[in-house]
Amino acid sequence: EDLPEDPPEVLMADNQTMVELLQAPTKGYEDAIVILEIATNNFELKHGLINLVQNK
Repeated sequence: EDLPEDPPEVLMADNQTMVELLQAPTKGYEDAIVILEIATNNFELKHGLINLVQNK
């Protein structure tokens, strides 16, 4: 019986984790990135959404 050969080992050009690869580049954009506050307390929650969260 012929055993299947192992696939060739391929080295990665840049050994980064998935978390590192998924980071958006921010160099040069630091001042443009703003995290806005939610400054309202007058909003509506849909009953269907509340039921969905309660049933989980």
